[in-house]
Amino acid sequence: MKVEQRDIVEVNFRLPEGIFKPHPVVVISSNAMHELEPAFIGVMASSKDYQDEFCFELKDYMVTHPPREKCIVKCHLISMFSEKDVLDRHGKVKKDFFIPLMRHILQTTFAIDRRNCKSKMRELRFRQHTPIRFISLLGLVLIGCGRFYAQGHAKFAKTRHDFAEIKEEKGLASTVFSFENTGTKPIKVLSVKATCGCTTPIWGRDSVMPGSSGFVKVEYNPLGRPGVFAKEILVETDGSPSHISLTIHGKVTPRPKGPEDFYPFEEGSIRMRTNHLTYGSVYEDDTITQSTILYNQGTKTIQFSKSGSKVPNHLKPQLSKMSLAPGDTLMLSVSYVAGSKKDWGFAFDNIYLSTNDADRPMKRINISADIAERFTAADKANAPNLSIAKMEIDMGTITDGEMPKAVFDVQNTGKNELIVRKLSAACTCIEAVSSGPLGPGERGTITLTFNSRGRIGEFEKDAILITNDPNQAVTTLQIKGKVVRTAGGGGEAGGRDE
Repeated sequence: MKVEQRDIVEVNFRLPEGIFKPHPVVVISSNAMHELEPAFIGVMASSKDYQDEFCFELKDYMVTHPPREKCIVKCHLISMFSEKDVLDRHGKVKKDFFIPLMRHILQTTFAIDRRNCKSKMRELRFRQHTPIRFISLLGLVLIGCGRFYAQGHAKFAKTRHDFAEIKEEKGLASTVFSFENTGTKPIKVLSVKATCGCTTPIWGRDSVMPGSSGFVKVEYNPLGRPGVFAKEILVETDGSPSHISLTIHGKVTPRPKGPEDFYPFEEGSIRMRTNHLTYGSVYEDDTITQSTILYNQGTKTIQFSKSGSKVPNHLKPQLSKMSLAPGDTLMLSVSYVAGSKKDWGFAFDNIYLSTNDADRPMKRINISADIAERFTAADKANAPNLSIAKMEIDMGTITDGEMPKAVFDVQNTGKNELIVRKLSAACTCIEAVSSGPLGPGERGTITLTFNSRGRIGEFEKDAILITNDPNQAVTTLQIKGKVVRTAGGGGEAGGRDE
């Protein structure tokens, strides 16, 4: 599309953050330059007014076709375009107002002082019937800094594709964006980037000769994405335009719900509503039952066997039936007898149900609970009381391989014996030891020994202390510090957690 100086045209403008968006630009290069190269220099315009020194408002009376919104020229956003980059026209800047615009650009963007600027503009006023040499000079400078326009040009047949409605169960939907090289040099697609992992681009890696065609194929995965979608694909070339934005959009209709939705957890031919039964907080004298549904997605009947199953003593599983036909369901209920667990705090177990399924015959169910002590009113009235001088100890700098000890001083300031129900650490690098039960008024210690071998770097490690103090049955103790290598030694970088 042929352009002239003072035209207002729309192009895909590369913004400072690197993305391309359609924007109007005012053509500021001279017609003489346009005859030299099929290219022009434009300064971007926008409806946003930041009211800084680089903004120049084109009012309605300054242009031949008044815009629907404010037209603010961003005098510092200048770029070069091919005439083939023009998407649309929006009129022209009137002659009487073009020179004030150029003066503002020269003063703010190029720091040409006002006196020289006025002198140059006066010179230009007497040469209105000849090409504006000064602006041509600016064009030649920008040509030197820009790209050479004797190059390939990718003309896409379309830049948007509407998939309309896609059925989720049908899987991948694809379209091809084809382009022709209408330039004078070969052009190559350097990269194609999708803005979402659901979109996969495929493109030709070879150069496309003038007059030949290339393609960008885009595949969209609708699985798990019901509803309306719009995705952008960014194409980079070594020609013109250097960046092109392609868009796909449409609507995914959800697939009919099936067993994989109702029973999302899979163990061979068996699917489960959940494979993890969580009991939450359980008192030591509680028996609580939770359940899940099992579904046979296979083609053969599955038999369950009690004798081959592996079940901890405190868990009591019960199947609603021992034989499961294809397409049928059964209920698995598991009772948690907390007193038989003989543990405190968070506890994790597994049940393995034995079956004749050829695919993973042992079906695993995960079980978790947090076992707490039940305190009566009498217990609370005569309770022990745990007092700890400090809850955190900084071990400072430790040499790799050392095994320092952190000693926490504790005291029972209550009325009854203080008993440590459980003392544990999440990391095997910590050995936790308690001095034992404390009578009223007695003092004791909690000792955490840290094995620093191979744990180079800063660390923070916790130990959980559970006692029969009803006011603070669970207490967290922490050690921290930094492990450094021995002189000339090795060791792993970064702390490990186990």
